Amino acid sequence: MEMDLPNFRGMSLDAWLQANGMTGDQFIADLHHQADDVARESLALDALARELKVEVTDEDVDNEFKTAGVEDPEATKERFLAEGRMPAVRDSIRRSKAVNWLVENAKVSEVDETAKDAE
Repeated sequence: MEMDLPNFRGMSLDAWLQANGMTGDQFIADLHHQADDVARESLALDALARELKVEVTDEDVDNEFKTAGVEDPEATKERFLAEGRMPAVRDSIRRSKAVNWLVENAKVSEVDETAKDAE
């Protein structure tokens, strides 16, 4: 769950803010809002993963590094281990499994009329 950060395309922050009609305070407030949303989503997915008793296997971790598009997955994994970053990887995998469960088990009860009309 990445934050939707602006694309500056070589612009300074001040120029980007001016071009988008924002003040620095509005920009910072928006970042705080996005960070709050990400934190809430992570907490909700963590709670669901606990409820579902989601497990992250060593094979899951290996696959995560193999599909990450890095040049040397094993060396990258070793670096993450050495830097103590593996818990974050496992948390990310656990949340992804919770999202997958939600997608597979969601029952749509409300129709987006705008999207329906576009079809």
